[in-house]
Amino acid sequence: MSMVNLARTLVKMGYLNDERLLKALTMIDRKYFVEKDLSSSAYIDRVCVSFYEGGKILSTSTQPSLLVSMIESLNLENYHRVLEIGTGTGFCACVLGKFLDKGSVLSVEINPDVAERARINISMYNLDNVKVITGDGREGFIEGAPYDAVISTVALDGMSSVLFEQMKTGARAAIPVFRDYRNTPVFLFEKDSETSFSAYEIIPAVFMTVEEIKADPLYMHSSFRATVSQGSIKEITSDR
Repeated sequence: MSMVNLARTLVKMGYLNDERLLKALTMIDRKYFVEKDLSSSAYIDRVCVSFYEGGKILSTSTQPSLLVSMIESLNLENYHRVLEIGTGTGFCACVLGKFLDKGSVLSVEINPDVAERARINISMYNLDNVKVITGDGREGFIEGAPYDAVISTVALDGMSSVLFEQMKTGARAAIPVFRDYRNTPVFLFEKDSETSFSAYEIIPAVFMTVEEIKADPLYMHSSFRATVSQGSIKEITSDR
């Protein structure tokens, strides 16, 4: 098995419709980003543990079909600047780095040990356009803003005013949103203006979550529009 085989499988399943993303995916070997005893599962369309320590899972490698669906939802161009929340061991960041050959990726990972593993993995591919920051991705990274797109591989409690303000008008964000620990669907956010965004539930999923998280009733709706003012988010319209 190889990444080419995995890519072909995803295409047959109806995923991976962007030729540029297909090429990028086949250039990054997922087996280096998962735990060694799981390397045989790297070319299967399944989530894999990518970093555990002291018997605790600290990072997982997102199911490939889910990851490529999230990336494609962002409508990326190769010159875009992307913020990633939850670097993990760096697989998504590397795929994006290959895809964005004239752009860049700023990825934020909260665990220093996991972040260091990601930096080592990224260095294998000489991706000078990918940078890993150790910090809380919920705060984004203001020094690299504004971003053309945001992707999170960890569930958040939704869009925040902090992330919203770091996005360009017209930017998109693909973010898993916490409803409960077995229900973290991916929402697609579109920044409609300097003060408003639209949100759409696009993919059912189960992701690891950030710490100290609680469900926001706003995300019981599958779609809605909201305004952002003085650090607060207020619903305008919803699907109810």
